[in-house]
Amino acid sequence: MRYDELKGLLILTLITFVWGSTFSFTKIALEVFTPFFLLFLRFLLGAFALFLFLILKRQRISINFSGVILGIINFSAIAFQTFGLRYTTATKTAFITGLSVLLVPFFEKLVFKNKIYWNLWLAVFTGFIGLIFLTTDFSSISTINWGDFLVLVCAVLYAIQIVYISYVVERREIFDLAFSEILFTAIFSFLFFFNF
Repeated sequence: MRYDELKGLLILTLITFVWGSTFSFTKIALEVFTPFFLLFLRFLLGAFALFLFLILKRQRISINFSGVILGIINFSAIAFQTFGLRYTTATKTAFITGLSVLLVPFFEKLVFKNKIYWNLWLAVFTGFIGLIFLTTDFSSISTINWGDFLVLVCAVLYAIQIVYISYVVERREIFDLAFSEILFTAIFSFLFFFNF
């Protein structure tokens, strides 16, 4: 395995660890903060950290329309997820959110008319089984509640986000997209916190 591949694999593993741990931390934080204020704090800190990173790297910082659209989708998805977490468990939230990855091939087929080959079907099935064993609390799986439905809406929105990113990423600067998305997620979170 080449150094770049190993480095990429380690970074993805770290990201997966951080992503998985956020469900428990968000569940705890919701006992202190309202959902929209929590989202505002998270994404304001994220936008500030990325801003500092881009300054240090001497990268041009700009806002673009595609990034704003991503911010709307991301805000909607994570708002549904955060509200869902108030009514369901962190493990069920992780499982249902993970379904977004399995929905992506179907949305790509709808949007780009991509053919789904047998190996992709196998990967989707294997991923689904893996998600079950990684995240499911089998003692509570039989009870479906309002929170589970909200998180399912989040999963659909995340799948749409992934497909949209694959569409715009070759046409836009990646840092502009990321910064615009995170910044506008924070802005929308603040507006909803302020008004509701």
